[in-house]
Amino acid sequence: MAATIWAGNRFYLPDMHQPPQQITKQMNDPIPARATSIHKDVRSALTQKLISLFGQQIADITTQTKLYRFRQDLIQKYPVLGVEYFNGAARQAFPTEADGIIALMEKLDRYHEWLTEQQTFLSRLSSLERYGIIWKKRREIFADDAELLWAEERNDMERKQQQVQQVISQVDTDSRISLEEKLYQLNTQLDELLSESTVQYGNRKDLITQVYFSLDSVQQALGQLPPDQRQQQIDKLRRQSGYDESRISELRDLDQKRNLRWQRGLAYMKKREKLIDTLNGEALARALNDVRVEFFGYEARTIEQEELSGFFRYLRPRVYGRN
Repeated sequence: MAATIWAGNRFYLPDMHQPPQQITKQMNDPIPARATSIHKDVRSALTQKLISLFGQQIADITTQTKLYRFRQDLIQKYPVLGVEYFNGAARQAFPTEADGIIALMEKLDRYHEWLTEQQTFLSRLSSLERYGIIWKKRREIFADDAELLWAEERNDMERKQQQVQQVISQVDTDSRISLEEKLYQLNTQLDELLSESTVQYGNRKDLITQVYFSLDSVQQALGQLPPDQRQQQIDKLRRQSGYDESRISELRDLDQKRNLRWQRGLAYMKKREKLIDTLNGEALARALNDVRVEFFGYEARTIEQEELSGFFRYLRPRVYGRN
């Protein structure tokens, strides 16, 4: 199996530096098939092909990985003897590297068998979860070589991440454009960048919307609006992002719950600050416990544990449309 695809996600073999159709075409060149010496002739022809196709850089593990497609084509052509032909040709063509090449082919077999077996399970995971599990398996099978074999995938993702950050920064700092234009530019530019990166980024619409509402310039503009007008603007922006009215209504209800939570949380922080200014010791501890229960009810214990760890959720920035 040369590739596994889930809704656009492609966990491909790291052997595609040379187009597969080119290798397949070369594999389909005539190979002698005389009845009296077919094994010898096939192995000899394969040996010459391996040398001509891969000989100059065979010490490189990424070059060795390209042989997997060659081997799979050979197995398809000779189902019974394909592996034997390949191993024999590899030992003749590359006697020094043959053991490592054959071991690598077996590891790639294990990897792709695992992908096939786990396809249903993996398809149910989020993109990030799936990507993490697949990389864990790659390291389990290939150890440090995994980073070399999938370096192109890593480099491509790093390049896209840099481009994404550039787009976000440009849109955020451009004071000449409206909120709607900022969203349009993010949707247009990021959708193109992320169109082939759902392995890492998952649902692009949700991601882009989250990024948009995280922009400092967007939050500054929303923060200057009266609450009702702010909610109308948020609904409008979600509609522009492609959410249907049912989902917009659900998110609006969530926004209202968040607003109430923040109002309660900020009121609690003010009262907490006054208590700290006027009390200390056990009296302060009892008063803080009482006020946490007053404002948060059954969540009071969670709030207390957060504060003991140094985390104060209502000292975080308010991000309209997100928290």
